[in-house]
Amino acid sequence: MSNMFEFIKIPRILLSIMAIYPTTEFSLVYRIRTIISMGTLFALVLCLSYEVALQVGNFVKLSESLYLHITIFNSFFKFVIMTYKREEFFKCIDMLETPSFVAYNDQYNSVLRQLKKFCVGIQATCFIQLNIALFCLAVYPIWESNKPLPVEFKYFNSGMFYYPFYMFEVIGEYICGYTNLSLDLLSVGFLMISATQLRKLNMKLIDMKKNVKSLPDYSEENSEKFYLDYLKECCIHYSDIEEFSKCIQDCFGIISSIQMVTGCISICNTLMLLTSLSPISPKAIALISYTTCMLAELGLYCWFGSFVSHESLEILTSCYFSSWYEYSPRVRCSLFILMERTKRPIEVKGFNLIMLSLETFISSALLQLAKLLALHFT
Repeated sequence: MSNMFEFIKIPRILLSIMAIYPTTEFSLVYRIRTIISMGTLFALVLCLSYEVALQVGNFVKLSESLYLHITIFNSFFKFVIMTYKREEFFKCIDMLETPSFVAYNDQYNSVLRQLKKFCVGIQATCFIQLNIALFCLAVYPIWESNKPLPVEFKYFNSGMFYYPFYMFEVIGEYICGYTNLSLDLLSVGFLMISATQLRKLNMKLIDMKKNVKSLPDYSEENSEKFYLDYLKECCIHYSDIEEFSKCIQDCFGIISSIQMVTGCISICNTLMLLTSLSPISPKAIALISYTTCMLAELGLYCWFGSFVSHESLEILTSCYFSSWYEYSPRVRCSLFILMERTKRPIEVKGFNLIMLSLETFISSALLQLAKLLALHFT
């Protein structure tokens, strides 16, 4: 198995625990676990849909738990979309074993290991942050005087079914949170693989002279042929990265768009609620932990999307620093063609509309601030 799979190790484990990870081989136990996980989430979605229908005319009441409604619906839709995009997902997995992705891994192992450690560290941090947020959202009602449910449901706000429904909502929130974050980290892991391959390609171009001369059958008489073959491999590698990035967009484009849009709405909602709460109240602490978790999810998409674009633009610089002036005209021409081809950076978009970049993240943050100010002063 390619070491590229290490970039998606944590989300794979989380999704496998809940039996949501797409696979071609389903055991009976795995199917039962999938039914339990998705059945719990679907039942919670139905209950919340009914509650939303009852509160349509009372937006103030609805807004008190709107962020959780959005997050739970979001998780369910992500699962449905991921199920629908199974073939695209399997294509992404198959491409991790592409020869160009595996080649030179040993030579640049230190760089790959550094990027992998960075990616896994971020994923682990997000997982810890998620557990803190889920714990706060699950237990804050206990310290409230009226002991509300995490998500209000009028028929079980009190009485003998209060505690069973409370546990049902908490379990549903955990399944929802793990599904949400795991699918986001899975797509981010694939983006990191794309950026890592671009980084490796950049280093291959810079080290072209050294790599060609280290080939076992290299000879000075046929050096031009070896350089041209090496550049051909680099062009194939770039084409594979382009195809892989397009596959990521096809598989996770809708999911990332949903996360960007619903994340902005949820953050605005929680920030508005925070303005009316004491900073040290249990609910405020729960909302702050939830907001930071949502900001992290949005930031990850945009940061890693920018990382892919940045590394693809660096190919121009890498070609320039490949000692091009020492090569024959044919080799220089091949380098020039590669440079012309890579002038347009590889961009990953959500739903072919929302560019995953730091500029998008900054714009969404400013939009959230503008909405918050508009709501606060009206």
